[in-house]
Amino acid sequence: MSEKSIAALSLLRAGALSHKCTIEDVLSGEVLEMAYAWLCKRRGRYPDASDIWSFRRRWTQEKACLREDLAAGRYRFGVLSRVTLKTGEEVDIWPAQDALVLKALSLVLAQRIGDLAQVLPPQGPRWKQAGRAPRITAPD
Repeated sequence: MSEKSIAALSLLRAGALSHKCTIEDVLSGEVLEMAYAWLCKRRGRYPDASDIWSFRRRWTQEKACLREDLAAGRYRFGVLSRVTLKTGEEVDIWPAQDALVLKALSLVLAQRIGDLAQVLPPQGPRWKQAGRAPRITAPD
């Protein structure tokens, strides 16, 4: 194990580098606004009947309710909508609010993965090198 890896593990054990992702990370105003900007850009050409337009009109209220529901553990994902594209292809679309939550989660997780990637050895974890998956046990 390299000196960098040993130092990183020491920092993780000491709590200096957090490998945990909390709901507070997702609830931060910056993360939600980044996810909202992504959603608006991504769905900017959606049809008039799409839920993105009412979601955008009510963003201030939606954001407050969303933060409250996520913090309290009450948030539930909605049902996907099946849409037929002009090409005839059918795709399933998340409701706007769900897409925003998923994007916020992905932003936070990408940051955490990036933080850990900086301290892990470049060849990856030993289980990956050996070609077998790690055993996962239930938390205490």
